[in-house]
Formats: sequence, C-alpha cells, structure tokens
Amino acid sequence: MSVNCELKSSGITLCYNRSKLLLLKDTVALSTSKTIYNEIKHSSKHLLRNKPTRRKETHYISTQLTIRDIPENTNCNKTRSSNPMNLVYIQISKETSSGDIKLRSKISKIPSIVNIFSRDRIQSKSDIRIPTRTRIKYQSSYNLRQCLNLSLWNARSMDGKVGALCSSILPHHTDVFMISESWMTNEKVAFADAHLASSISGFTSHHAPRANRRGGGLALLVRSNLKVSKNKCSSYQSMEVMDYNIRNGNELLHIVLIYRPPYSPKHKVPISCYLSEFGTLMETVCTSPGRLIIAGDINLHVDNDQCTEAIQFIDLFTSFDLVQYVEGPTHSKGHTLDLVLTRAEDRCVCNFSIDHTMPSDHAAVHFTLSTQRPPTTKVTKQHRVLTNLDIDSFRDTIRNSMAVNRSSDDVNDLATLYNTSLRSALDKHAPCKTKVLVDKPRSEWFNNELIEGRRELRRTERQWIRSKLEIHRQILIDTRSAYSRQLNDVKSCFHRTKIEEASTKELFAIVDNLSGNKRALASVLPDQDHSTLLDIFADFFSQKIEAIRSDLMTPCEVICLSMRTVH
Repeated sequence: MSVNCELKSSGITLCYNRSKLLLLKDTVALSTSKTIYNEIKHSSKHLLRNKPTRRKETHYISTQLTIRDIPENTNCNKTRSSNPMNLVYIQISKETSSGDIKLRSKISKIPSIVNIFSRDRIQSKSDIRIPTRTRIKYQSSYNLRQCLNLSLWNARSMDGKVGALCSSILPHHTDVFMISESWMTNEKVAFADAHLASSISGFTSHHAPRANRRGGGLALLVRSNLKVSKNKCSSYQSMEVMDYNIRNGNELLHIVLIYRPPYSPKHKVPISCYLSEFGTLMETVCTSPGRLIIAGDINLHVDNDQCTEAIQFIDLFTSFDLVQYVEGPTHSKGHTLDLVLTRAEDRCVCNFSIDHTMPSDHAAVHFTLSTQRPPTTKVTKQHRVLTNLDIDSFRDTIRNSMAVNRSSDDVNDLATLYNTSLRSALDKHAPCKTKVLVDKPRSEWFNNELIEGRRELRRTERQWIRSKLEIHRQILIDTRSAYSRQLNDVKSCFHRTKIEEASTKELFAIVDNLSGNKRALASVLPDQDHSTLLDIFADFFSQKIEAIRSDLMTPCEVICLSMRTVH
C-alpha cells in the first residue's frame, strides 16, 4: 500500500510506502499548521518501524541522513509561534545498508539533532553527514527554577574562590555543587565552612580532604532543604571518592564524586589499577537504588579517539550501561576531562552547558535533572519597630500599669507583674509584626556592580566561543582575572563596613561567624535545669571568694612566721 500526500501550504511533498523511505524534497522549517507535523510524525513512525516514542526520547534511524541548515528567511528564526514544536527537518538522501559504513566505537564528535532554540543547536555552514545508527537526541529544555540543578567544577584550591562559587550558584540556581581538587585539609574545613556561610546562605557543605599529601580533596555543597546522608565508601589507591545520598521528597539521588590524580612521581599508580578499582566501584553503585550521578575529574582525554586509555575507560563504563553526557573541552588545553555519567535507562539529564568563566584551568559543567525541586522553606519571623517609639509615653504606660496592678509584695508576683506590664506596653506602642520569608540562597554583598561585571565576562566568553581566536581567549582570561579581583574587593569592603558600623555585641557575633567559632561556643552552653544552674552559679562564686581569701591570708602568715623566727 502506498500513499502520496502533497502539502502545498509548506511546499513539502511526502512520498512513502512500505518499501520506500520518507523523502522530504525541500528542507525547510515547519509552518504553523499542526497537521503537517502530525502527518510527518505518523508517516515516519510506520515507515521507520520505530515504536511510538515521545519527543524527549532517543530514536535510532537505520539510514544515512543529511542535515541541512534552516534558511535565515524562515519565520522560525524570529518567533516560536511559527514553529511550535521547535523542529529541524531531516532529509533522507538514500538507503544505506548497515554494512556500508563501518561504525566506530566512539561517536561523541557527531553533532546531535537538537532543539533549534537551544544553545547547543548545530552551527554548520554545509551539509553534515551522519553515519548509520546515529543516536539522535531531542534535547528539551527545563525551567531552571522548577527542576533540580547541579554543577561540577575542578577548583584547584577553594582558597579565595568562594566569591566565584557564589557568582556561579546564584544565576544558575544551583542546588548541588560538586567540587574536585578542593585542596582542603582537616584544619581548614571549619574556616572554609564559615567563610562560605558568611558569603551565601542556604547551603550545607560536606568535605572529603586528602589526608596524606597536599592537593586533591572533594567537596559537596547542597541546598539546606535537601536531606543528605553519607554512604560507606572504601578507600582506593588510584582515585578519591565521595559517596552521598540526597533525598528530594520521595526521590533518591545517589551522587558519586570522583577525582583521579594523573600519573606523576608522587602518584605512581598505573591506569590498569584505576580501571580495576573503577570497575569494582561500579559493581557496587550501579545496583544501588535511586538515580545515579557519577561525576568528577577523570584526567583522561575521552575526546581523543587515538587515546588507548580513554577508549578502555569508555568501554568499561559502557559495559555497565552508563552514558556520558559532557561534550566539548572542559580543560584549558582543549580536552574533555570532567565527566558526568548516569544510567542509560534513567535519561534524567538535560540542559548541559560548559562555563569558562570560573577562575581555574577547568571549566564548570552545569546541568539539570528532570526532577522537581523541593518546595522552598518558609520562615516566620516576628519583630517590633522600635525606631519611632515615644520614650516618654512608653515610660508613663509602664508606670501606670504597675501602679494599678500591684497587689502583692511577693518576689515572684512582682516579677510576673513586671513582665506582663512591659509586654503590654510594648504591644501598645510597638506591636509585634509577623513576616514570612522564603528561605533561599542569598548573598548580601553581591551587588549590581558585580552583576554588570558578570555580564561583561559572559559576553567575552561568547565572543571567544564563536571565533576561537587566541586574542579573544586572552581577553576572556584578562576579564576573568579582573572579575575575580572585583569579587574579592567587594566582599572585603562589605565585611569591613559591617565591622566598622557594628556595636560591641554585634562585633563579637560577626567575628565568630567569620572565624568559625560559632559552633564551638554553642557546644559549651549548659543544659541543666534552672535549680541546678542556680546552685552551680552560687557554688562557683562562693568557691571563688574562698580562694581569694586564702590567697590573701597566705602571705600574712608567712610574714608573721618569719618575724617570729628573727626575734
């Protein structure tokens, strides 16, 4: 049975039957008619003998395809309304058997057919040939404010880079930030946590510092409204591993953060040892419940088809049915070192972007999980406005209230009367106001000047990505360095002004927060009942008085004894 359907409204002719493939004579953008899209979808579904699938899923087409650029004069480049499905047409040039083209073991360099409004859309000036059995991904974009956002970055020391972390977390609405090469030690962890807490609120930090030598280390920053638990993890010779579970409502996210140091005189571990230990780790984590995210700096050039070690590693994680998502260079030398792996069956990762604005030789990787973000936590706070309080009227109210209600000379009754009178007077002159706040990441020092600086930095990044010229790369590096200095200067100026304007009590609190002593002070507070505390308080002062008296009496007795001995 053959069917010929001519769609005059778009200039496309569909000719197909059981033996022929779909042929699009003109490769143009889709018009506003939904009927055209339904006809093409229906015909291609039966023609290519694929199961009905959603647009977000992966399709495999056994033929040779030609992807043509969309003409610039089409309406879809100007507005979404003329192309509601955001499709790119594919023209099938001819039938090709599976034996005509030899498949390579690695096809990461082959561009994907993506949403034409996505940042990662194909940028080609001529036709691009895709071999048979090419994996065609229909990437859909998710709202960053509604889905869970994750980031991965090799920091090469977190010292002095907390401002850059805040600058990356705020615009990307990051919920989980994974850091490799934190260069943290056990002595620096408390100060680093305090520095982070004073720079941005709403995050908890977890560290796995390297114990035996300098460098390395892993860190995990998680939103406070996500429940985090640490899993038992074995120690490995060839890599550092951080294994955590993150509970997001009813969904479980299993994160495994890895850093593999390269071979060096101080780290003489061959690649064979790493492959063996990585396989052992995968045997454990791949059977765990929840959505699995394996990320980190592997220090293997997986973008190089001639790298034997990288090919062995790719074959290894492919044997565990894992998929690698990062495409493009993540290192300043032009190689892909930072990877994100998930189970192939999950298909939960989208909206990938590589950020070259971070102050390191590694770029940051941002991506989104197709899971709902946890609801924001609302905090209820009560406060009184005392700035406009009339002191004379307030004093008269307290005096009159205590004079009228005083009916007993008992100490307890008088204390209760004082508290009641003072509270009623405050409610009259400065009533208590309730305010509901949304607990979300905030950075008080991140001002509009820094926002403009980041826009300029992103502009230079886009310029370098388009041109790939060395001069534009140097401009990006210089702008990035200037922006890092600007971050540190603004943050230092903010804390300096806050300290200068603080009272004595506020000054101690600020210093404790910046130095990380808040937890230590909170841990020594007493936890006994009131009567026990009063007894301890009284005993302390009585013992102190007795000790002072004994110290004063001892020299007099010594002098008297010495005088008697002389006489």
